[in-house]
Amino acid sequence: SGHIMRISTNTIYDSNSSLLAQQQTRLLQTQQQIASGRRILTAADDPVAAARALEIAQSDAMNTQYASNRTAARHKISMAESNLQSVTSLLHDVRTAVVSAGNGSFNISDRRTIATELSGRLQELIGLANSTDGTGNYLFAGFQTKNPPFVDTAGGMGYFGDDGQQNMQ
Repeated sequence: SGHIMRISTNTIYDSNSSLLAQQQTRLLQTQQQIASGRRILTAADDPVAAARALEIAQSDAMNTQYASNRTAARHKISMAESNLQSVTSLLHDVRTAVVSAGNGSFNISDRRTIATELSGRLQELIGLANSTDGTGNYLFAGFQTKNPPFVDTAGGMGYFGDDGQQNMQ
């Protein structure tokens, strides 16, 4: 014989209430997604997508940092290159002056003029050797970037930098 199962009005009411609550929760979530313009509001919404989104955000931050590092490195290298070209040109001028000083027809006054010129060139050379990168760090000082690397001491020209190589990612 067939058995009829009776369901109380209470059970139907509870079941519908529960379903309605779930739908309201989903609706609220959809409204939040629309308002924020984001599909993932918390990691629990989609753990895999949330992890991927975090990865992308971190990659984006790293790429921004790398771009900034590249710009800084290019700037520093360009400044160093420009200074070294000036040093080459200056040493060429010094060589020309020294060769001319060996000219037998030069008198003491001519040689004094050349000595004065060479002294000025030395000061120029020290200036180039102690040039900074524009942010107050000395270009040719290794890791000792806060102090001038070349100093004219009583014992002659001294180098007070080190052989540190500054690397960036």
